[in-house]
Amino acid sequence: MKSQTEQLQEELNKKLFDNLICYLKKSHSEFQDKKNDWSCRVRSSEIPTAALLLGVNVTDHELTFSSLSDTLHQHVTPYVVLLPAKECPGIKQLLQKLFSQLMGCEADLDLDEEDDHASIPQRSMKCSMASLSGWYQNIAKKSSSPSKRKRPASSGHTQAPPIVVVFKDLESFTSSVLQEFIVISRYSIQRLSAVEHFNSQPLSVLCCDLPDLKHRVKSLSHNQCENIRHLASFRSFVENQTPQAQVKLLTDDGYLKEMTRKLMEDLHTYHENYIPVLRCLHHFTCILPKFPLGKQIRELYCTCLEKNIWDTEEYNSALALLRMLAKDELVATLYKCFEVLKPYSGRQLDSALKKTKEFLAHFKCLEDGSENVDNEESATQKELQKKTNLYQLQKTLLEMKETRRTKKPSKFEFLRLEVVDFLDGLVRAYLTRPEEQPLYEVVYFSAASVLRRHLNAVPRVALHTALNNPSTYLKSLANGRTLSSAAPDICIAYKLHLECGRLINLYDWLEAFATVVHADDSDSESLKQVDEMTHARFIRAVSELELLGFVKPTKLKTDHVARLTWGGC
Repeated sequence: MKSQTEQLQEELNKKLFDNLICYLKKSHSEFQDKKNDWSCRVRSSEIPTAALLLGVNVTDHELTFSSLSDTLHQHVTPYVVLLPAKECPGIKQLLQKLFSQLMGCEADLDLDEEDDHASIPQRSMKCSMASLSGWYQNIAKKSSSPSKRKRPASSGHTQAPPIVVVFKDLESFTSSVLQEFIVISRYSIQRLSAVEHFNSQPLSVLCCDLPDLKHRVKSLSHNQCENIRHLASFRSFVENQTPQAQVKLLTDDGYLKEMTRKLMEDLHTYHENYIPVLRCLHHFTCILPKFPLGKQIRELYCTCLEKNIWDTEEYNSALALLRMLAKDELVATLYKCFEVLKPYSGRQLDSALKKTKEFLAHFKCLEDGSENVDNEESATQKELQKKTNLYQLQKTLLEMKETRRTKKPSKFEFLRLEVVDFLDGLVRAYLTRPEEQPLYEVVYFSAASVLRRHLNAVPRVALHTALNNPSTYLKSLANGRTLSSAAPDICIAYKLHLECGRLINLYDWLEAFATVVHADDSDSESLKQVDEMTHARFIRAVSELELLGFVKPTKLKTDHVARLTWGGC
């Protein structure tokens, strides 16, 4: 009986599952085909979503979701995540559940393979969308490699299969958790600061790759050249030039374009060197106790953007802690820095790469000489362990203290100081503030107040402005501060309610509303009687005000409503 029931359920769900599979395969087909037209890129930035209604009080929901998961695994993607609401009370738990299931999917895929496993252990991986993106890119790269192409193609999976997240009981999820998950899932799609920068900065046309820079600089107009001359960083650059060069920069557009191209190339080089040195500094500081420069690299980056980091107390305390770092931690961190600098071999950071390699070789040589030091320390420990009286023990301890005071630093301590000084030199050479670079305004956005105004909106003030003065948004209205029949109904009702007290009589409010609406009508009879259309418009306006939280029904008087806001906004 049970098997027959499952078979019947499977037949009933077959058409539904086929439609879901078809939708999932077509949702990002343009993205899979790597089309570069604008419309395809816009559609690929959306999150495809499908709703599956299974009814109320149905006992076989688990069986349905299990069948759906198996079907998606077979025909669409191996990365299917089922999220129940009871296990995801917050966004942190949701991401942890998402990562744990995805790591399990990858382990199942590579179970029969003997090559190195590319995934990162879940405990050591930070549950963030950046980590998920890096993990997925690594998996996609593995699947497109020649060794992975030996896998049969009959599974129906594409080279970059999507990640399907199934919310088993969507109505039970907290709305804030779903909102946060959707927002961070689209974190890299729309960047408000980039939009604001390209909208407000006329010279953002120079934000391009180096191969396109020469052509764009050459095509600059005279007005754009004048915009360059008005930049604060460029004026500071001009002040440090010779008088002849100053005249040419301020009068000759051709010479200005040539200098602009050179300065933009220097700015690209500055940024290219900035990131690897920042990562090296973060590798050293993230292992220190209490994280004086921050635990995350974004904290360190913000500090470096705001000020010269070597002028801060936190930086000096971090260097002091690094001068006491243990050998194994120091060598491990140096190796991480070597891996960061390796892609920059043959460039400006090549000398830093060679110096890091030399340090690693010196530490390797020190391992042979460490045995003698250990023997000396063990002999001293044996001296202390001998039976002796209090006088002899005090004498021995004083001699040891004097010996340590006059003892020269070991080779390891000298080498550790050299490493810290080398790191300090890199920081002072490459982590200067962007404001010190000429033409930094072209590629750096620093108007944090603008973003704060967009992101930390005040809806109550915006609503009051829109309702009290609709001409702010509706340019067709000549003067929105006076009551006019041309204004939207909700604006008329809102202005009338501002003239009332705590309780508003609905009939009086309706009469005043009708008077304003029919103010242009010369027929006096139409002013005395409120037609059905005006009545309906008034009801809708009051309902909208109630929805926005300006009024509410009251039990004191059934024909009155209570006003909820006071003052101008």
